Amino acid sequence: MSFEITEGDLIVRRESAAGVIRLNRPKAINALTLEMTREMDRALDTFVADPAVALILLEGTGERGLCAGGDIRGLYDSAREKGDLGPVFWREEYILDDRIARFPKPYVAYMDGLATTRPRSACRRSASASFPMSAAPGCCRARRARSAPISA
Repeated sequence: MSFEITEGDLIVRRESAAGVIRLNRPKAINALTLEMTREMDRALDTFVADPAVALILLEGTGERGLCAGGDIRGLYDSAREKGDLGPVFWREEYILDDRIARFPKPYVAYMDGLATTRPRSACRRSASASFPMSAAPGCCRARRARSAPISA
């Protein structure tokens, strides 16, 4: 594999036939940053081109949860400074969500001892939980109706 990250907020590696993506921000409940979404996209580029990778495994470090969503602190700080992180982050993150939903290899999220496969929805926030998320952005509410329920 030509793309591997062994330290930082995102750890990417190949283990046997699995392309492993590990979110590594346990103090922030693995909240995604713009850099993490970009690194995930590069990792998916590598994994889709590697015939030895049969599936993608997403996992998180820590015991508090797989992923809290976007890094609200970073987004808040950027907005206070009149920065453009919000629009840039959400655009790229939703493009990544859509890519994951359409990814040609199985995509498995391992969380709290459970494993779920990629839902039909392109939005992880509405589809990775076993309950609806009323605070999810508009695109999630629109796609939730088309998503298959996830069972343990």
